[in-house]
Amino acid sequence: MGFRNDGAAQGGIVDDKDGNWYCFVFQDHGAVGRTPVVSTMTWEDGWPVVGVKGKVPTTDKIPIAGHEKKGIVTSDEFINSQIVRSYHSFADTPEEAGESDYNGSNLGLEWQWNHNPDNRLWSLTEREGYLRLRTVNVCGTVANARNTISQRTFGPECGAYIKLDVSEMKEGDVAGFAAFAEKYGYVAVKIEDGKKYIVTVWYDD
Repeated sequence: MGFRNDGAAQGGIVDDKDGNWYCFVFQDHGAVGRTPVVSTMTWEDGWPVVGVKGKVPTTDKIPIAGHEKKGIVTSDEFINSQIVRSYHSFADTPEEAGESDYNGSNLGLEWQWNHNPDNRLWSLTEREGYLRLRTVNVCGTVANARNTISQRTFGPECGAYIKLDVSEMKEGDVAGFAAFAEKYGYVAVKIEDGKKYIVTVWYDD
């Protein structure tokens, strides 16, 4: 469990129908987040002993059934999908929609927003096959940029690529690709004095 000296905690003990016992905990993996770790477990004098003689092996065979649910590691060409509602609308969307009103665009579940999005300023329907983002306000850091869309990183390594159409960017706009956590960096196109620049920024304060 000593992966890069990252600790494991916050878990529990479970048993199966055959009387086997397992320890289930989460382990810190840096920017990837806390990943689940499952290990065999026995009891000695009323105390739980995890792994083999108290040592958790790097790999272990554990009879865990698979599942058929859709994973969240996937590619997205930003094709607007049909919405699946878990509720019923009681009123029509007002003619002048607000920032929290449904805008007709349905992102896949693999996506998340860094802040509550302003739904007036992003769209999958204005241009088919594209995610359109508009600036809410010019701000100094990615951490304060409201309409920032993201996916979780996955270990031990992962990669991605994007294509940008920067033809309609306005003065002060910054659009690009970030590795975003407490410490982050990004590569982007920035509009300054009417000119486009490719910039790289690293923030570790």
